Amino acid sequence: MSKVKHQNISYSSGISIAATAINSFYFHGIDYNAFLSSGFSKLIPLLSKPNEYTVLHHYLRDFSNISEEVDVMYKNIDDLSELFDFIKRVLKEVELSPNLNQPNYDECEDEFHRDCNCYPVLKQWMDYVNENSKLIDESLTHAAFQVVFLDRKFLHDFHYEISKKIKKNAIDMDKDDKINFTQKNGFKRCHFPVWMKKAVFYRDKGCCVSCRRDLTGYFNVSGTYHVDHIIPLKLYGNNDPSNFQILCDTCNTQKGARTTVTNNVSVPFWNLELEEYSKTE
Repeated sequence: MSKVKHQNISYSSGISIAATAINSFYFHGIDYNAFLSSGFSKLIPLLSKPNEYTVLHHYLRDFSNISEEVDVMYKNIDDLSELFDFIKRVLKEVELSPNLNQPNYDECEDEFHRDCNCYPVLKQWMDYVNENSKLIDESLTHAAFQVVFLDRKFLHDFHYEISKKIKKNAIDMDKDDKINFTQKNGFKRCHFPVWMKKAVFYRDKGCCVSCRRDLTGYFNVSGTYHVDHIIPLKLYGNNDPSNFQILCDTCNTQKGARTTVTNNVSVPFWNLELEEYSKTE
């Protein structure tokens, strides 16, 4: 992958999708009927080596369905002007600007805008969303990924769940799929592309996830770092980019392939002493 380009991120909608996906995971686990609708073997290319479109994208995609969301709002809200505001906001987030007229709600006498001249105009906007739903959903999925990728504890739990599925399916796996496996049925170690190593390094703020040692080389001359599988390959982990973290030499050696240790410790934008803050309320 070439140099990472700055791009617009639809954070508002992405955060909503991320929260829904995380809550669904912890309350219901992974819906494998949806997640693996095309069969487990289709996930092997995503799990065997790092891909820009990760297995986490694949999971989050099931929670991004703009056409369905618009349809549900249309059927359940009273005032359709609220639906138009929602559509307009989402389209602006994903940088789509349809050449369409806007409903004139201010001069409309219909309280809910369902039996007036506003509706045909809104219908054009709804049709535009449906026509561009794939592009919108992919954009919102990638925005949700930016949020969830920061949550190493969720990444641990997510990949631990997948590791159980890998272990269960490894026995009956087709010969072609087992090309990506070692003799012990775990995924083979693979080459780590530069773009992935940089992404994990910057996500973890250049600090060892375990001991918090600075690994940037600015404050510590022994700043060598290791890209570590959160769920080790020997424990049926995988090579998806969302299954990695950075560790220093010492912590990487201690962790080895025996444990799945991680945490959500990071560097905030600033520290907030919650006890002191609560005294001011």
